[in-house]
Amino acid sequence: MVEAGEYTNEKEQKYPISAWIIITDKKNKKSQEIHFEPNSWTTYSDLPCNSFFVKDFNFDGLEDFTIVWDQGGNAGKLYEYYFQDKNGIFSTIDSFPLQHGMLAEDIDVTNKTIITQSIAGCCHINLNKYKLDSNGSWDISSEQQELKKN
Repeated sequence: MVEAGEYTNEKEQKYPISAWIIITDKKNKKSQEIHFEPNSWTTYSDLPCNSFFVKDFNFDGLEDFTIVWDQGGNAGKLYEYYFQDKNGIFSTIDSFPLQHGMLAEDIDVTNKTIITQSIAGCCHINLNKYKLDSNGSWDISSEQQELKKN
């Protein structure tokens, strides 16, 4: 559950500057509250609940989540990632290479890789590959491909 905490326009409850993310364990009913302060809500009149995704982003078998942290200008939306530990507690991890970055959509659990892509100018796509090593660090590689013309 995500609820607004504070607004810049309190009277009309527009443009939140902070929010509470409340996570409740369905089995034991325990909850965790995360005070979420995005980089910018300037383009939102409400919370971006449609930009909240649950996946295992760090390949540990536990569900994690991400939520829009900033609109990102030309780069598109940027996300803040929260990772679940074995006790069901969620927190951010600064070493995650996409923290405050793109959405991890192309996830390969078998090879422990995430691939993101972004437009580079008029004619190219940047492909970034993030691979989780056995020691817990991320190897990052990039390549640029030409856009296919129809």
